Amino acid sequence: MQVPDWAQQLSHEVKSEGLAGLRFVLNQTWNRHLSPRDRFLQVWNNVTSLAPDARYPTPRYLDEKHPLWPVVEAALQSMTQAEDFDRFAMIIDDINLQLHDDFMQIPALNRQRREMAEEALKGNINKASMLQPYTFVDFESVQEEVEAIANDFIEKAQLHGGILHAETIQLGFPKDMIWQLPEAWKEHYPDVYQHLQKMTIPNIPFSEPKAPDLLLYALGSFQDVDPNINGRLSDTRPSMFAFSLCFMNLFDKLLLRLLTDTSGAGKTRYVLEYLAQIEWGFYFTFEVDRTTSPYGSADLTYAIILMSDQRFRLPDQDPFLAVVNASDTSDGDSEEKQQARWQSRWQNNEEIAAHAFTNLLLARLLVYEAFYKAVVRSGEDNEATLRRAWCLLQVAPHLSGCGDIFLRMFRAVRLVKNKVANDLGQVLLNRLATARFPHIAILAIDEAQSGARTFSTCFGPSTKSQATTFVEMTRPVLKPLVKTMTSLVDFKKTMVTGTKIDQNAVVEALQSTVAKQVSVDRDVAFLLGENDNAARIERVLNIFFGTGFAEDLPLATRRELLFWMQGRHRFLAVLIYGLLQAGPSKENVYDILMDLVSKLSDHDVRRPTGRSFPSIQVDNIIPRIIRGPETPENTEKVRHLETILVNFLITRRYDRHQHSDTHEKLVEDGIGRFAKPYSGKPTIRVIFNENLILVALWAWFSKSLPNGKSRLHHYLQLVKASAEPSTAGLGWEDVVAYMLWRWLVGTEPVKLSKIFDFIQTEPSWAHEEIFLLQTIMEDEDSDTGTPGKIITVPASPGTTLGLSYQTRTELETFRAIQGKEIEKDTDGIFQQRGYTFIKPDQNMGPDLLAFAQLPDGTRLLIVFQCKDWGNSLSTQDVLNNLVKLAPDEKGWWCKKGKRSKQCQSYVEAIEKLFPVSGMYEGTNADADAPTHHHDVYGGHPRCAVLRVIVAPELDELDEGTHIGPWPAAQFSLAAKESTVEEFSSVKFALEKAQDAEQKAIEEAKSSKKRRAGEQLLAPVSTRAHRRLKITAPEEIVNAGNMSPNLRQRRRSEKERTSSDRFRHAKSRDLKQRDIQSATPEGDMDFSDDIPPPDVMDSRDDLVEGGSRYF
Repeated sequence: MQVPDWAQQLSHEVKSEGLAGLRFVLNQTWNRHLSPRDRFLQVWNNVTSLAPDARYPTPRYLDEKHPLWPVVEAALQSMTQAEDFDRFAMIIDDINLQLHDDFMQIPALNRQRREMAEEALKGNINKASMLQPYTFVDFESVQEEVEAIANDFIEKAQLHGGILHAETIQLGFPKDMIWQLPEAWKEHYPDVYQHLQKMTIPNIPFSEPKAPDLLLYALGSFQDVDPNINGRLSDTRPSMFAFSLCFMNLFDKLLLRLLTDTSGAGKTRYVLEYLAQIEWGFYFTFEVDRTTSPYGSADLTYAIILMSDQRFRLPDQDPFLAVVNASDTSDGDSEEKQQARWQSRWQNNEEIAAHAFTNLLLARLLVYEAFYKAVVRSGEDNEATLRRAWCLLQVAPHLSGCGDIFLRMFRAVRLVKNKVANDLGQVLLNRLATARFPHIAILAIDEAQSGARTFSTCFGPSTKSQATTFVEMTRPVLKPLVKTMTSLVDFKKTMVTGTKIDQNAVVEALQSTVAKQVSVDRDVAFLLGENDNAARIERVLNIFFGTGFAEDLPLATRRELLFWMQGRHRFLAVLIYGLLQAGPSKENVYDILMDLVSKLSDHDVRRPTGRSFPSIQVDNIIPRIIRGPETPENTEKVRHLETILVNFLITRRYDRHQHSDTHEKLVEDGIGRFAKPYSGKPTIRVIFNENLILVALWAWFSKSLPNGKSRLHHYLQLVKASAEPSTAGLGWEDVVAYMLWRWLVGTEPVKLSKIFDFIQTEPSWAHEEIFLLQTIMEDEDSDTGTPGKIITVPASPGTTLGLSYQTRTELETFRAIQGKEIEKDTDGIFQQRGYTFIKPDQNMGPDLLAFAQLPDGTRLLIVFQCKDWGNSLSTQDVLNNLVKLAPDEKGWWCKKGKRSKQCQSYVEAIEKLFPVSGMYEGTNADADAPTHHHDVYGGHPRCAVLRVIVAPELDELDEGTHIGPWPAAQFSLAAKESTVEEFSSVKFALEKAQDAEQKAIEEAKSSKKRRAGEQLLAPVSTRAHRRLKITAPEEIVNAGNMSPNLRQRRRSEKERTSSDRFRHAKSRDLKQRDIQSATPEGDMDFSDDIPPPDVMDSRDDLVEGGSRYF
C-alpha cells in the first residue's frame, strides 16, 4: 500500500521529535468543530508552516522503547487510508488522555494500549467496532479500584514528602520540592544567599533542571509579599460599585465573579490565594501542560475528550455532535423547524456533557473525602493549614505521590451511570457535612478562554435568552460545565478567569440553577494591578534579594527597570527568575534586562560585556498573534493591530478606543489589557501601553516578509492601494504624515520640487530646501503679558515619533494652531503642544496640517486633502478640494454650510504664525482674475500656505483655470523603500508618550478643574525617569506652564535664534546616541539633574499577583 507523502512527512515529524512532536500534533486537534479529516489537514498545515527553530521547544521523552510508541505507530498507520480519519482521531484522543500522567505507574493501562495498538496494526479494529457505545456501570463495579486509589493517597499523604507530613506542613512544600540555591552563592553573594535561605521557594513542577516557581511562592500568605493589598484594593475600587472591596471580600456579595485580563496579569494567583486563605473550593483548569503550564489536574481535559468520544453515549442516544451548523437544516424548513432541529442537537450534546461532568465532579468529591480521611489520620487540626494543603494539592496533584490523583480517580469512575454518580455525590456531601469537614464553597474555573472556544457551537442558550440569530444562540462547553457542577453542589460563589470569557454562557448556566438573577462584575481585571512605579518594582526586588538591594543599583539601571518592567506582573517575574538562575549581581540586573529587551525587539541593546541568558525565554511574553504566519483567520486582527501601531508611530498616543470585539481578541492574544472605565462611563477599555509588548510588536512590524519588504512597508502600500482607506479603518493620514517625515527629517536636505508636483505655476520657492518644525508657538512677555516673538524648533531625528496631534473639536484645533496649550475635551487633560502635524477636527477642510520652514526663515503651513478613492480626480473634484484647502472662512471652517463662529479667529491666528512676506510672487493670484474667483477664494493671499492633494492621479487643469492665490501641488507617493523604524526611534516614542501622560497627570493634580486627568490609563513614568531627553529645549516645551518669575529668570536664555536652537537639538541627538551604548556603571549615571526613582511619583501601589509558569 502506498503511503501518502503527507503521512510520511508527519510520521517523520513525530518520530524525530518524540513526545514533543506528538504533543504538538495533539494540541492542534482541539479545533473539533472540523471533521476529522479537515482537523488532520489543519494539523498538517500548521506543522509545515512553522519555522524550524520554532518547532517543539520541549524535551524528547517518547521514543521507540516507550510503551506508548506502538500506539503512536498505530495512529500513524491509520493515517495512510483516507477513510480511517475517524479511527486516527480516536486513537490520538486516547493517547492524549495519558500525556499528563505518570504512565509507568499504570502498567495495566499500558498493556491495554499496547493490545489496542497491535489490533490496530493488524487491521482488526474497524470503524464500526470503535463506535459502539460504552457500557455504563454501577458504582459497585469500580468501587474496588476507587478504594485502592484513595487508600494509596491516604497512605502516601503521611509519608515523608507527603502533602500532610509534618515537615511539609512546616515548610509549606515537600522538602524535595523546594528550590536549592547554588553553593557558589555563599561566596559570591553571601548576603543574598543568607536572605534566600530563609525563604521557601518551590520548584516549578516537572522542571528539568529544577527552577524556582514564583507562582506558588508564598501561597496562602501573599500579604508577606504585598502587605498593603487589603487597603489598596479598597481604595481603588470603582465608585460605581456600592460595596467596599478588599482581598478578604474580593469575591463576596456576587454569586459570580469573572476575572478577565491578558495573560500574565495575575488572575491565576489571585484565585489560588483566595482558595488558600479564605474559602475551601474546587479548582479546575482548561489548560494543563507539563512544559508550559504545569499547574492543575488534567481531569477536565480528559472529561472534554471523553464527552466528545463517539462511544460515550447510551445505546438509544445519538453520539455527541462536535459541530452544529446553522446550515444543518432541510431546504424549505420554517424558522421554527430550524430552531427545533438545533435545540434537539444542543439538548443531546448537553445531556452527554452533563454525564461526563457529573462523573468529573464525583471524582473530585471522592478525592476530597480521601483527603478528609488522611487529615483524620494525620491529626492536623489547623483549618488554615489544611485549606492551603487542599489548594496546593489541586494545583500540584503530583504531590499526592500517586501521579495526578484527580485524573486517576476520574478514569476509574468515568463510566459510572449518570444517576448513580449524582446520588453518590450527594451521599458524599452529606457524609462530609456530618463529619463537620468544611463545605466546598467555591467553584473556580481557570483559563476559561479555552472553554470559551471549545465546541463553540455545540450547545444552545437558556429558554429565557433574547438571542435571535444562530451565532447569538450558540454556547461553548463552558456552559454545561458550570451548569452541571452548580446544580449538583451548592457553591457559595463561582469564579471564572481567562483572557476571554463567554459571559452569556456562564450567566445562563448559573441562572438555570439558582432562583434569582445573576449579577456579574467583569471590571475586576484592572484591580490586579501592575508594576507602575519605581517604589513598587524595587520593593518586590528587595523581597527576593534583601533590603536595600534595589536601592543600591546604579541610577541608570533603576531607570531602565522602571521603563521596561512597567505593566503586567509576568515581566518582573521573568527578571527575578533570570536573577535566581544566573546570580543576583547588580551587573546581571542590567544585563538580564537588556537581554530580555534584545530578544523581544530583535535589536541588540546589550552592552559590550553583556551576554545572552538561556534562562530568559520570551515565548510566554511575545503575543501569540505575531508568533506564527498571517492566516485568513487572523487577517482582520493583523490589519487592526497594524493600524494601532501606525497610529502610535505618528501620534505617540496609546490606543484608547472603547471596548470592542476586535480589542478583546487582542487582549486574548496578549497584546492589550483591560482598564477601568473613564469616570462616569460603564464600559471597560482596552489599552496597549506596555513597553516590552510594544517593542516586540515593532520587531514584528519591521521584519521582512517573503517579498523582502517589511510589514510596515507592506502596510503603507496596502493603505495607498485601498479604496477609501479611512472608511476601512486604515490610517491614511497617518501614512501621509509618516512618509513626509521620512523624506524631510534625518536625511540630506530635500527640495520641495522633489516631493510635490506643483499644479499650474510653480512658486518662486518651489526648488528651495525645506525642513519640518517640531514646535511653533507665540512667546509672551512675562511682564506685560503682551505677545512676543514667534518661537520655532526644527524637527530632528531625535523627535522621530509622536509628531502628530489628533484634535477632536474646533476649539481644540484653534488652540493647536495658536501654539497654546491644548485641552483634550474627552479626558479633561491639558498638554503643551510640540507637534509637527495636526489632524484637525472633522469639520475642517484639510485632513492634515504640517508645519515647515524655508531656509530664509519663512514659515510655511502645508495643508493636505487625502483622497485615495482608487480613481483619478476629475477637474471639478480637484477644484472642489482646492477650495476646501483654502485658508479662508469659506473654505476651512464651514459646518453644514454655516460659518463657524470662530472662523475669523482661526484666520487671524494663521496670518500671524504664517505671514506671506511677499513669497507668492509669480503665482496666478493676480488682481485681474475674474470676480467670482475672488469670491470663492477670498482675494489675495494673506498667509503662507501650500495646498496639497493626495490622490492616485489628478486630471490636468486647463492652463487658464483659476485655482486661487495659494500654491497647489500633488503629493507624489513614490515612497522610499526603507520604511523600517530604528529601535531607538521606537524607544523615543515610548518615552515621549509616557512623558506626556505623566505631565498631564501632574497638571491635573494641580487644579481641581482638571480632576479627570487622574483617570489616565497608564501613569507609568515621570519626566525625570526618561532615559533620553529628546524634546526641544525645556524652556520652549514648558513655556506655556512657566510662572512669571520662572520666565523672568530664563529670559536671557530665550535670546538664542532659531538656527541656534536647531544646532542645539542636533547636538543633543549626538549625545543621546552616545548614551545608548553606555554601561550601567559610571558612564550611564547621566549628568542630567534627575532625582532618584524613590523620590518620584509615589502613587499608591496596585496589587501584585503571580504569573503563570513563573
